Amino acid sequence: KLLKGTGLRIGGFMGSQTPPGGFKHCDLAICTIERANSLINRLLEEKALKDLGIVVVDELHLLGDPSRGYLLELLLTKLLYMQKREELKVQIIGMSATLPNLKLLSTWLRAELYTTDFRPVPLSECVKIGKIMYNNKLEKVQEIFSPIVVEGDSDDVVFLCLDTVVRGHSVLVFCPTKAWCEKLAGNIAQEFWKLSKPEMREGNDDIATLANNLLSCIDNTRTTESLEHLKNCPAGLDNVLSRTIRYGVAFHHAGLTFDERDIIEGSFRNGAIKVLVATSTLSSGVNLPARRVIIRSPIFGKSVMDSLAYRQMIGRAGRQGLDTEGEKYIIIMTEIEEDNRGQLLRIKVTKSTIQNRNCRLGLDWPGL
Repeated sequence: KLLKGTGLRIGGFMGSQTPPGGFKHCDLAICTIERANSLINRLLEEKALKDLGIVVVDELHLLGDPSRGYLLELLLTKLLYMQKREELKVQIIGMSATLPNLKLLSTWLRAELYTTDFRPVPLSECVKIGKIMYNNKLEKVQEIFSPIVVEGDSDDVVFLCLDTVVRGHSVLVFCPTKAWCEKLAGNIAQEFWKLSKPEMREGNDDIATLANNLLSCIDNTRTTESLEHLKNCPAGLDNVLSRTIRYGVAFHHAGLTFDERDIIEGSFRNGAIKVLVATSTLSSGVNLPARRVIIRSPIFGKSVMDSLAYRQMIGRAGRQGLDTEGEKYIIIMTEIEEDNRGQLLRIKVTKSTIQNRNCRLGLDWPGL
């Protein structure tokens, strides 16, 4: 859409998809890491790398990804080698919002380094322990007082979601497991349903105000459309989603089909879904911005989440052009030992492991 009318030929290379005519008929190729590496190999074999002008690597921090990072490293290493050997003039641009070891990587890429802390949309980071909110300097900000009592929700996740929705915004909740996502989505939808009942609003002005604001924010027409689209999927309508979406709540994880995920993502973007409970896979590669991001637990896979995943998750909050601010909350269970809280509150960006990859091409490869 951005380049419409320029006459440029743009093609996508992903999975088994290849544009008509292949790379030779493209001015701009959008590729996955795997397909980009394959294209570079073919250009090397055909001695046609000179036809390449620029390589832009978005999400350069994927160099440290345990499953795909080595392919990106191989791709860049081949380009660097050919630049030196053949005096190849291919510009490499790498971009990331969560990249560690900037100087090391810029040296390896023989690149100029540009960094900035500017964020067009301000992001507030808070840690919740019990009923107390702390900022990223570990200073007490506020205490949570919820007008509703939710059984089994001692950490006030339902209220934090409700508080966001009634102000007309959306919220992303990240959970460690698929089962946790489905259960939490069901619990949130159940509480929204309870608030919609007339008897819940009688005799309590605070709850009545919350309920009325909630009902005004849920678009019944769009939720009905989302349910119809899901019913038409080959997999049919999931039992949990059939109960949650009508109240503006859904879950998202790898157990859903591609069609289901596509419908849910579209419904979140158009406002039909206000609360989306997801696993960490949603934090990268999918542009689903929200006003508030809640990390349900810092423990992912029996250990404290890595800093890259953390930064990717909070990066969903407050996106330019879509919101004026972003909010991030990480929930720490009150039973976590006092000695461990400091570690959880101060999640640091980890160092790149690229210099330790003895079995891969990289910084220690002769000639680079």
